[in-house]
Order: sequence, then C-alpha cells, then structure tokens
Amino acid sequence: MGPSRGIEIHGDPIVTRGVIYLNTFTDLYYVDPTRGALGYGVVVYGSGTWPPLRLGTAQTVFIEDNTFTRNRHAVASNNGSRYVFRFNTIIDNRENAAAIDAHGRGVWPRGSRQYEIYGNTVDNVVPRSAASVPIPYPIKSGIYTSGTTPSLTAPVRASFCNPDARVSFNSTVTTSRRIR
Repeated sequence: MGPSRGIEIHGDPIVTRGVIYLNTFTDLYYVDPTRGALGYGVVVYGSGTWPPLRLGTAQTVFIEDNTFTRNRHAVASNNGSRYVFRFNTIIDNRENAAAIDAHGRGVWPRGSRQYEIYGNTVDNVVPRSAASVPIPYPIKSGIYTSGTTPSLTAPVRASFCNPDARVSFNSTVTTSRRIR
C-alpha cells in the first residue's frame, strides 16, 4: 500500500495560505481494499467554516507550476477549503478519476468553498475528465478558465449538489496526440 496523498493541508481557510510550488507528484495511486481508490497529489481541507469568498486574492492555498503523473486526482478538497490550481501539468491521471477535484458535501460537514482553476495542461493517453467540481449547496463559488486538455473527450464534469446551481466553464479542448 502506498501513500494516499503527497501533501495534505488542514486549517481555517481564513488564515490558511501559502504556495505549493515546483514539485513532482508521481504514482501516488493505489487501491485500498476497504476505502477504494486513493492517491492524491495535494489535498486541501478547511476547518468546516464557510468563509466569505476571496476570489483573486492571496487568501488561499496556491498550487502552481507542479507536475502530477499517474495519481488519482492532482488536487482534491473539502470542508470549506479554498485553493488556486494554476500552471500545473497533469499526465495520465488514474482510472476514470477527474484530474482536478473539489468535493461537495459528503463525509465532511461542508463541501469545497472556493477554487480557481486556470492555465493547466492535462494530458492523458486514455481520455478522462479534466475536472470534477461539485458546486456546494447553496453557494456557487468556482472559476475554471482556459487551459489545455490535449487528449480529453470531456474536459470538465460538473456535478451539482444543489439542483438550482448553475456554473459555466470556459476551457479549451484540443488533440495533440493520437489516442490508441
């Protein structure tokens, strides 16, 4: 059994901030017989609070200029977390897991509060989703803008915890290599 995450952050999202920069996360994926598929490059957990939105500010955890290879998710988050995921390269995320993930409510009392996702390259030999971003009820609080997803057939999968939630994603899909 391998590690389930490369870096894990817990804390109050109002004061938790910093940069995870220029790292390589490789082969963190494994299957636990009880819990199922695991393996995340970075996990960001909030403290269960629901802080005000601070999109475009330094009040967040930045994950930038990293390389993620053969992990389940490059990033996952939950419990009122805030993060920016930008300028990263994701290669061959495992199984049919989204490369970029922000969980809604589930085992934690709150889902992910805020995320900004842009300027990333996702390159999978087998087509998979680039992002799975459940929109936590009742707030719709995320931005996903153009990046490069060279071999994806479905660049973004959004699942809604609140049926009234709406979100739009602006991503670029191109094919740079042949899928076998």
